[in-house]
Amino acid sequence: MEGITFGPYEERDHDAVVRLLNMITDNLGARVLAVALDKPSRTVHIARDGARTVGVIILAIIEWSGNAHLRFLAVDDAYQRRRIGATLVAWARETATARGMRRLYVDTSHDNRDGMRFYIREGFVPAGCNVDFYKPGLHQINLWVDLPYTGARSGRGGHGTVATPNATVTIDPYTERDRAVVVSLIDAITWQGEGGGVLDTALRNPWEIFVAHDGDTPVGTLLLNITAWNRTAHIGMLSVLPEYQSRGVGAALVARARAVAQGRSLRRLTVGTGHANWRAQLFYLRNGFTPELLRHDFGGPGVHEVQLWQDI
Repeated sequence: MEGITFGPYEERDHDAVVRLLNMITDNLGARVLAVALDKPSRTVHIARDGARTVGVIILAIIEWSGNAHLRFLAVDDAYQRRRIGATLVAWARETATARGMRRLYVDTSHDNRDGMRFYIREGFVPAGCNVDFYKPGLHQINLWVDLPYTGARSGRGGHGTVATPNATVTIDPYTERDRAVVVSLIDAITWQGEGGGVLDTALRNPWEIFVAHDGDTPVGTLLLNITAWNRTAHIGMLSVLPEYQSRGVGAALVARARAVAQGRSLRRLTVGTGHANWRAQLFYLRNGFTPELLRHDFGGPGVHEVQLWQDI
């Protein structure tokens, strides 16, 4: 990010800011900027490369609610993936915190996968989906982060594409010979007690249980609960051995779950994960899921569940 400076909006930025905002507002940039400059509650902050304006963020402070709203964020295409957006978001967090705000919100469309991944990496948690908010079939995703922000996230949380597993990895129905490894895989991620009990409950109900094998060795598992009355399949558990993660095994298990749901003419595939498990959220985004809602304290006080879905 060498040579990039940040500072308040100046009139010399006008044309470039309108152009940047046009990229994300269906050419409403001039109107959006005018409204932001007219409202005392909104602040416009700029990224510059020398005399060139290359990024903009518009922050709204909502005093009565104790919340700040990241209204708009845009970075020149030629300057993306250089942490300019992240630096602008950090400015928004610091500014909102200094103003005594307790939470920072942001919205994006459900088809903006790159945007959702960016905000999740920057500490935001998906909170809800407003169906058809922008127009029929185009939904709004709400995300938030508590202030002051103390949860810096390192790493990328996986790449942006779905990996293909090794040819030796197969997805098979569960058998009792898989039990020990499957129990340990469930133990690694469950808050519902011990893995053996979760597995036995799934076997009694019965759920669909799939196991990823590398040769004869179990390396991952997925538990799928099908409810016929609402034509929904829910991924109750998905766990992969650490040494097999980021190698396409989880994606292959999700693909099998999706195929089963399609084969039974179901309408939706759903999954839940912890609000702090940002790597899992990125994984599910890569595999076609959209955040739907946040169940507060679902896993205990302060432990929330992000629910995600995809249509079949």
